Amino acid sequence: MRILNIPGPANPKRGDRWFAACLQFAPDAHELFLRQTVTQRRKNRDKQWASFGKLDLTTGHWEQLCEFEHAESPLKAWSRDCSRIVTYVGDSHRDGDIIVVDDSQNILWETEGWLWRCIDLLETQATRGIVFSPDGRWLYAAEHAFIGPRRRTVSASINRADVHAHFAKPMETSKINPLTGQPGGFYSPTPMTRVAVLPEGVAVSVVEASPDGRSVVAGTTTGDTYLIRVRGGETLGVLKRKRGKRTENHAVRRISFRPSGKQLGVVVDGMVRVWDVKSAKLLWDAEDAKAHAIDLAYHPDGNTLAVARSDGAAVFLDAQTGAVRKRYAWKVGQLNSIAFSPDGLTCAAGGEKGQVVVWDVDA
Repeated sequence: MRILNIPGPANPKRGDRWFAACLQFAPDAHELFLRQTVTQRRKNRDKQWASFGKLDLTTGHWEQLCEFEHAESPLKAWSRDCSRIVTYVGDSHRDGDIIVVDDSQNILWETEGWLWRCIDLLETQATRGIVFSPDGRWLYAAEHAFIGPRRRTVSASINRADVHAHFAKPMETSKINPLTGQPGGFYSPTPMTRVAVLPEGVAVSVVEASPDGRSVVAGTTTGDTYLIRVRGGETLGVLKRKRGKRTENHAVRRISFRPSGKQLGVVVDGMVRVWDVKSAKLLWDAEDAKAHAIDLAYHPDGNTLAVARSDGAAVFLDAQTGAVRKRYAWKVGQLNSIAFSPDGLTCAAGGEKGQVVVWDVDA
């Protein structure tokens, strides 16, 4: 087991918080791609920014690839092969969101007011749950529009953009990217197309695509989860929240498919709930009275579900029954993200103050 550290903000003050999140192993498991999110407390407002980069697991070297000041970041910023990245630019609570996606080696270069490849949103006033499909072909996002006389009613849709077509577009300018020495500039925005419209009043907190790409799942701010067929936009099932007062925020926090696609793990109300995808029936749920679940990830073999918790513990559960198999704990504060390497031999968890724990997984 090793604890690696990512540099935090210069001259941090009391009340500043930063943590490692959005962990994802490179295909060869030698590097860990992640996002460090920083909140600095100031008199007038909180300053929030995020840096994206990669951590060499052999040397512990941290390479920052880009940094942006914004209020929102995707829960999963990287494509599965870590070749591309997506992020918001600007505050996604305001009008005029911009989604930018680019190759991870030319990440999001921004200068003189022009950007790399932008996704053209529809009529959004808030965007949530941006995520790549497992094959990297599509980019999914939930978009919200506020309707009615006082604009208090939410109308949410699940949209997607073709990433392959996006990168096939020619540039509009001939400027040179100083990071790579290659031509770079603004590309014509790729439009999103609508996959499905959710019932009026439903707001989405997180989105996930199934391993086979045939369905997409939308977790809502009220704790329900919608399973939607991509072709035709039909709702296949609604996974209802378990009523209770465990947390004040009832939004679905994380979603993860079992590699087979037959089960769906959901973090909501601080607990883990696992559903059968075909029948939309609850298989089991797990909670701890002393800590909340924050993130979850399936082992590549599908038999183990790892859970990152607010008390700094990582718990391995039996994916079929929810029984506890292993429990790990370190003094790194709250765990915000957890991930397995593609070969399943290594696990990593992101904690507070840029601390990342990496350990070998027992057979």
